[in-house]
Amino acid sequence: MILISLILMSWMIFTIVKNAIIAIQLNPKDHYKDSLELIVPILPEDYFNPEIWKKSFLEFQQLNVNNFRIHFLIEKHHSQSNELENLQKTFPFIEIHFFTTGPENIDAAPWMISQIKDQIKGKFVLLGDPDVIPSEKGLISIAYNLEKFERPLIVLPQVSQQNPIGEALESLGPGVALISLVTIKRKAKYFFYGLIGLSKSWLGMSLSQFKEITWQNHKNFSWKDYLYKHWEYSEAKLKLAFGEKFLIKHYPENYQLHLKSIFKYYQFLWTKGDRNTLFLYFMFQFIWFIPLALFWVYPLWTVAGLILILFYRFFTKIIFQESWISVCMHPISNCLHFVGLSLPLIDLLLKKKSTTKE
Repeated sequence: MILISLILMSWMIFTIVKNAIIAIQLNPKDHYKDSLELIVPILPEDYFNPEIWKKSFLEFQQLNVNNFRIHFLIEKHHSQSNELENLQKTFPFIEIHFFTTGPENIDAAPWMISQIKDQIKGKFVLLGDPDVIPSEKGLISIAYNLEKFERPLIVLPQVSQQNPIGEALESLGPGVALISLVTIKRKAKYFFYGLIGLSKSWLGMSLSQFKEITWQNHKNFSWKDYLYKHWEYSEAKLKLAFGEKFLIKHYPENYQLHLKSIFKYYQFLWTKGDRNTLFLYFMFQFIWFIPLALFWVYPLWTVAGLILILFYRFFTKIIFQESWISVCMHPISNCLHFVGLSLPLIDLLLKKKSTTKE
């Protein structure tokens, strides 16, 4: 097992380096003057901090109501709805769409997107998570690269350095698993692309590509799941970009609340998510966990594994601009992710075994 894990670790190091070489880096010197629209679905359980968005919007100079719109799609009632309405009064390019009711047999986010589809008129369209905050330079660079390459764009964010534990947890999430398992540059191994649905990111495309998508009758748990499956069906060629400091993933300041939300999310995924994708992510965490778990059993092999971990985390630091504290906390972060993924799986297997006996 340890030998197989070492081989897989070496392969993931090779893959992440390859992605780093072919990926786009957002550049503050890029220029774009045409129209752009953002869509941000917000579900009741999502982490959303209007103050962080406001801080970003206050630095906007080129993007304004004439060439830029951002649509916040609110399902039912979010705890930050009132703050978001106050934000709209300050920035006229913000549009808020409340959906208090909707079909129960399909997921909320894709359905909400389908309801505003005809209102989207910008040359390029971005869809993203409410806890991934873009800067104006980041948005302009994304639009510039969409125009340049004429391909859908996946942009992975840098993690905010709010606190070491939170940064370490987020830095070893599905986004890094995605670029460690597949080279994103062409019609590829879409089995691995299910990790797009788990990762925090912004996804960009042209208006015509957006209009091609029929968002209705979608029963997967994530709008990203539907999007990557549409790309699989249409054999789209994708382009990868790294957000650098122009696209930042935020998380709760309270590390206990943050960890609890991650564990709750994993439990939700095992219950309602794509289990094939989740199992792939589970194996990603397990492979990096093996050298830590078998240190006293296979010390020499484990030392080799620890050396590979150092190489791997060195490259993740360069790509995602992590702090050294976050890199050094890899063993803790890896163990917490592995435990968070394992507990719901064990509970699920026990319940299944109990049901079978009955």
